[in-house]
Amino acid sequence: MKLTCDSLIGKAVDCLLKENIAGADEAEIYRFGLEITLLKAVHLISYFGIAACMKKIPEFIIIFGVFYAFRRNTGGFHAKTRMGCYWFSGLMVIVSLAVTKGEMPLAHICGLSLCELMILWLISPVKNDNRPMDEEEISCFRKRLFLTMAFYVAVFLLTAKLGYYRLVRLYSIGLTLTTVLAILGKIQEGGNPGEKQEKNV
Repeated sequence: MKLTCDSLIGKAVDCLLKENIAGADEAEIYRFGLEITLLKAVHLISYFGIAACMKKIPEFIIIFGVFYAFRRNTGGFHAKTRMGCYWFSGLMVIVSLAVTKGEMPLAHICGLSLCELMILWLISPVKNDNRPMDEEEISCFRKRLFLTMAFYVAVFLLTAKLGYYRLVRLYSIGLTLTTVLAILGKIQEGGNPGEKQEKNV
């Protein structure tokens, strides 16, 4: 997969250079942008493929929507390689869709969601090697996280009041997935020798 992606990106960048759309000094910037875009497209197509095979596309859209809204502000676990990221992400999608068959009382869902929101507030944003953050960025992420949480709680309560408990369970699965990856990311952050050295300086 890595070789295929690199080959496609290389050809695309060469084409941009030949057409004078990008300068030689901008090649790496375009390469990085194309790489991220292509990888995200491959992941998303794969996720929809999994959801289609499991006949749970609407469930996937709701769970992924909640997950994405939180994840962009919380951070979390990141695999070390592209293939590792691809397979791990696919596994998370499968598990998330599989548990939609389960049932849980609304009171338990509310209690679990409250605990998860508290955990996310306490540990977010989670740093990683690919995305170092300064104090200003951390403050910005926390403000956005607060707004996301407020919106989530409002939609959660409104949906529950209207009696759409199936949707409430899907919201909670997206939140649980976010929390699990944030906790794993915090563990990963603590096990990073570079992070430990910075803390000891």
